[in-house]
Amino acid sequence: IEKGAQVNRCGYGGKTAFSKACFSGHLGIAKLLANAGAKIHLTDQFGSGPLFWSVCAGHNAVVEWLLSQ
Repeated sequence: IEKGAQVNRCGYGGKTAFSKACFSGHLGIAKLLANAGAKIHLTDQFGSGPLFWSVCAGHNAVVEWLLSQ
């Protein structure tokens, strides 16, 4: 991020680093990316976003944080 990484760049399936962090339960990384300008409501090629993926993976702390945003 400090070197200019594009925080909203999509990878395979249209997922961003933010979406992957939420799916993996990495709340600290998700917050870091959000503070760096990541769009927290972007969806992937299937129309699913970070909230959906964090719910599916059972990461309640991430879900609660996303709902508070």
